[in-house]
Amino acid sequence: MIFTGQDPIEALRDVLEEQYEQHSVRLADLVARAARTADPHHSRSRSRDDGGRGDGKRSGSVAGQAALSAAAEAEVAASRRELAEIARALRHMAEGVYGRCESCLEKIPLDRLRVRPHTRFCAPCEARPGL
Repeated sequence: MIFTGQDPIEALRDVLEEQYEQHSVRLADLVARAARTADPHHSRSRSRDDGGRGDGKRSGSVAGQAALSAAAEAEVAASRRELAEIARALRHMAEGVYGRCESCLEKIPLDRLRVRPHTRFCAPCEARPGL
């Protein structure tokens, strides 16, 4: 990520806003897919064959759907956490406290913020056990 001719914090704001948009679209897609998978009419039509595996197992089996559902729920939860972290970073920018470690309150190096703009901690604090 190269920032030329622009204030580094403004450039990071642009990156965070772009990431927020991408994760919002991903979350909407995950939720829509989960809804389609949970639709009994959708799963019934998929369960009529073995998905080309040749093992006689139905792709729409209850166990298969539960595993798919658990995986989808985990993806949705991860996406929501990521959106919350990005929103928190954008809120900190608006409040003028962006780029400070939430543990020691020291400035987080710009290189670290460029790698992960929504990071909450400096490297030494993040490495501490129990954080």
